Amino acid sequence: MLRILHLSDLHLHIDQLRDQTIVLDALFRDIKRSVDKHGKYDFVFFTGDLILKGTYNEANKRAVVSSFLLPLIECTGISPDRLILVPGNHDVNLSSQSGLLAQARTSLASDEQVAQYLNEATTSSLATGLEGFNEIVGQIGINASIVLENNHYRAYIFRLDGMSVGIAALNSSWNATGAPSDGDYGKLRIGRKQLDEVVGAIANADIKLALVHHPIAWLTPKDSQCVQRQLHIHFDGFFHGHNHEPCAQASVGSSSMHFVSNAGCMYEHRDYFNGYCSIAYNTLDRSWLISAREYYEARQEFDIAPRFAKNGEATFTRTLNSNSGNLVTLPSDEYIDYANETFNSRLLSAHVSDVAPKKLKSLFVEPLLSKVSQRKLDAAGKNGNTDLFIPLAKILSTHRAVIFLGNRDIGKTTLLHRICQLSLELCVGDMPPFGAYINLDVAGVTRAALVEAVVSFGGGAYRKSEILPLLERGEMAVCFDNVDQSNIKQFGAVKDFCSIYPRCRYYFTMLEDVDYSLSASQVPRPSPDAEVFYFHPFGRKETRLLTQNWFCESSDECAKRVDDILSLLGRLNVPRSPFLISALLWIQEKGTQFAPVNQAEILDALIDGVMEKLSETKDRSRIDSTIKRHYLAALAEHLHGTGVKRIPVLELERFTVDYFESRGLPASTGPFLTELKGKGILLETGREVVFMFEAIRAFFLSTRLHENDELLKIALSKEHFLEFGEELDYYTGRHRDQDHVLRGALAIVGELLSDASLDFHLADFDRIRIGRAPVIDADSQRKLHSATLHPPTSDQRNAILESVDEQIRCESAADFRAYANSAIGRYLAALQVASAILRNSELVRNVALKETAYDELASGWCRILISVMELLESENDDEVLQTLDEKRRDPVVRFLEGMLPSDQPGMALYLKKLVIPNVIISLALESIGTAKLQSIVEKHNQASKSTVQRVFDCFIMADLRSPDWTQRIASLLNDFHKNRFVCELVFSKLFQISMLGRLSGHEEHKVKGVMAEALTYVIGETRGRRKAQVKGNFLTRLEKKRLSHR
Repeated sequence: MLRILHLSDLHLHIDQLRDQTIVLDALFRDIKRSVDKHGKYDFVFFTGDLILKGTYNEANKRAVVSSFLLPLIECTGISPDRLILVPGNHDVNLSSQSGLLAQARTSLASDEQVAQYLNEATTSSLATGLEGFNEIVGQIGINASIVLENNHYRAYIFRLDGMSVGIAALNSSWNATGAPSDGDYGKLRIGRKQLDEVVGAIANADIKLALVHHPIAWLTPKDSQCVQRQLHIHFDGFFHGHNHEPCAQASVGSSSMHFVSNAGCMYEHRDYFNGYCSIAYNTLDRSWLISAREYYEARQEFDIAPRFAKNGEATFTRTLNSNSGNLVTLPSDEYIDYANETFNSRLLSAHVSDVAPKKLKSLFVEPLLSKVSQRKLDAAGKNGNTDLFIPLAKILSTHRAVIFLGNRDIGKTTLLHRICQLSLELCVGDMPPFGAYINLDVAGVTRAALVEAVVSFGGGAYRKSEILPLLERGEMAVCFDNVDQSNIKQFGAVKDFCSIYPRCRYYFTMLEDVDYSLSASQVPRPSPDAEVFYFHPFGRKETRLLTQNWFCESSDECAKRVDDILSLLGRLNVPRSPFLISALLWIQEKGTQFAPVNQAEILDALIDGVMEKLSETKDRSRIDSTIKRHYLAALAEHLHGTGVKRIPVLELERFTVDYFESRGLPASTGPFLTELKGKGILLETGREVVFMFEAIRAFFLSTRLHENDELLKIALSKEHFLEFGEELDYYTGRHRDQDHVLRGALAIVGELLSDASLDFHLADFDRIRIGRAPVIDADSQRKLHSATLHPPTSDQRNAILESVDEQIRCESAADFRAYANSAIGRYLAALQVASAILRNSELVRNVALKETAYDELASGWCRILISVMELLESENDDEVLQTLDEKRRDPVVRFLEGMLPSDQPGMALYLKKLVIPNVIISLALESIGTAKLQSIVEKHNQASKSTVQRVFDCFIMADLRSPDWTQRIASLLNDFHKNRFVCELVFSKLFQISMLGRLSGHEEHKVKGVMAEALTYVIGETRGRRKAQVKGNFLTRLEKKRLSHR
């Protein structure tokens, strides 16, 4: 048994020594208890950041030896030579570093240059900034076990209990710059020279362990792959620090496996979860037992770390032998380089920015991913529960196929690129060593074509005969972008590919539509075991991180930029997509004064910048931005006319020649097309060319709607209206006075309504659940109070939000295609497009037309709401309920019945349905929501005769925070206080708003008052004194539990 103590990230400094000593004394006591119980340690590993920010002055050096290293050696019972230290970024004194070395580091681009630098740094007398750290290492004592040593890295071989243990003490910090906001992420290097030397030095050891400060993810893509390869081939264990929360894992390669330990942070501050790991390696069964310990300031003691694992312990067993002699199949450098060049070339920053990183790894921000769609989440309110969002690493570790659903330009392609990159770099989540990306908008629609796409992805680094065995052995993570279930040939080919190569890991992206949002069960599965995850728009944190990465600034430095971007996106009611945020960041970078009114104007400004319109000369001999725009619009129209999104290179050249010749313009097509590709407008994918971004293709096609009456006529036809939805949105966003487009859209919606046969009346809303509401007693009221004031756990909340999945099921892709193409599905899609057109029609002078349009569209959304509610009503049928066994019962019912009296099972079903109207209204808000319509919505609300339209109008005004919206909600409650369903809808809506906490003082006071009033109606309390008591108690308890995010 090999016992190892793993610590990291102390950050000792004389100014903080009093507080640090309290934590360290607790550490030494905890270690001593462990030694008394389990025996002495064999090794102590410290993986970097010994002293804070490189301040290796005499006081700090004395303090770290006397207050930490010597007591640590004593309490662990080891000899000083068994304490192994490696430097972290805080151990590099940048201020004392030689200017020659610092300058040389900035130009390192190849393994040869890195090797030359390390050779100079380890043999010359130039100051490296590591002098203070090396002095501390030297004070520990002479180590006879050293087999390789220089001022950057070391290697040791120890003999104990008849076996040899080789330890590689690596240095990942020599290239650290101290850049704020994780500015070194993805840029650090260990270097092939360093790896080769330490591996060679310990080649004959029975057990090989590697120590370094940074996780592999912090290295450059090529360096991380090189390190990962060496770890899989040669090492049994890998120990690092830098990440301040402890974790451990078994990292699996194609023929080997090694253990990875992250010790956590020894000291951040006294109230932090400071921690370390105690590790035991059983050399007989090759198992690792990790016990994570955590500091508790309240007791000033270390104890088990439950955030690491249950009871603070976890076990890993090596099931593969790194010395088995099997061939390790890992991607070649050529394959990795070509893949990374592909990923980097798709970044907007790579084409338009002068300051933003040009590499995906440096710019990437992990998106918000959840098993619950944004629309359903909006309906129920997040209440600050971040557990609803699942880290990408956890998703990748499931070993299952994954379908990512999201709106256009939400970052689906970028995520797949990053997953491929992670597979190539790190084998994250035991992923296969190879990653491949296939854009199904470009690839063919046969299995053979998909195999060719995999071969092409690697740029010819591997032949087809070499790729096929990788697929058969499951050594590839294949990422399919733009899966379209309505394209029967494409979907069938993907499904066939997955079944032929079942051992591969698969990741898919699909466009999220309304039905997918309501129910993950409706999403067709190309791979039968695929899990579904939804993209959510960026939050403030993600926006801030992207801004920091773009400008390489700290969070404080970029705070105003973030505020401006979020304020603008909120005012425009457009999604916080990475693409739009990147466009706005570029506009900020250029210092352009810009106040867009919709998404189309943001794209317009971005394209102006890409075309360099503002800086171009007025020389008419040049092909200016106007000509380029017209050409690209013509190309977009040509692609649409041929029914494809890609065009062969030779055909594009012929099209370009014809374009210029037909207009009598002199031009050289080669340089012209090269310029458009270089600017990131067009992308060449082998033998074909596509628009780099789908939003830009749709934008250019939308410009032709204004210039080509025949094309606009086609777009406003019943047959093609839905096909042109995005283009009509952009067109009316740029030309906001198109009353004929609004009229045409309304006519089509009317025709599709007739086809859908939604012939019920809006008054049917008033009959929903009439007579269904259970009567609840005083005990039930207390339970209801508890349910509203105590948010459910993460699992319970997921059960609530996912409950709708059980209501509307579609058993197969064929069934779903029938539904999506059904009359109701087409009517709902048309409502969204027409609502967007109305939102953009603010300059239409015909107010009566806009009022009529809003009335018809609002009525349409209300019809959808009623149809879904009536569908859910069927579950109250006694015969249906009696047939449900316990395993298939609704999770919401089980949750709510656990909080409500056992004699009130109907209350759980009743409360669950409150989520549906908010889901539908959330869908409507995405399309129709704009403050520019507030007077029309207000007028409609005052004139509405139906209950459902009043609810719709008031909730839209609430979500838009229109003036006096709280008064409108109060009036709604007052007018319909006898309709219990309305009262509960009002209560749930205001509860959501109150929990989110984005309210002024006046609004907050009003909302809480109306919510309390609604609650009295919900529980049926009308007696004056008792009613006032209920309201008072509720408000008092609400204030104590309220979650504020302001």
